[in-house]
Amino acid sequence: AVVSTQSTGEKNKILAAQTEENLKSFSMEDDPTYNLYNFDGVNYKDKQKVVTHWIEPPKRERKANYHVDSYFRDALRTSEPKAAKAPRPPKQPTVQDFQFFPPRLFELLDMEIYHFR
Repeated sequence: AVVSTQSTGEKNKILAAQTEENLKSFSMEDDPTYNLYNFDGVNYKDKQKVVTHWIEPPKRERKANYHVDSYFRDALRTSEPKAAKAPRPPKQPTVQDFQFFPPRLFELLDMEIYHFR
């Protein structure tokens, strides 16, 4: 086990030195014929297109938010007087049988409901 840890440590030192050396010496400018735009003998720098004019897209058409049929139905309708609605009775309190309210309360609540009918 001691031999393997020593050899692993030595190999790690060698790799670290090689990696650092390779990164420090890396250069793309060593070859004067190398060009970023050359590929398979074709220089694509010359073929690069430059857009000099801009075609503006058309304006967005908005959808109409009205219905012609409903407009004419409302415009041509003769106004008929509507019958007045009867007033609504006020909201009744919730009365349960087990709450022991006086019997007169039930009579009064019934009279109020019948008054609005």
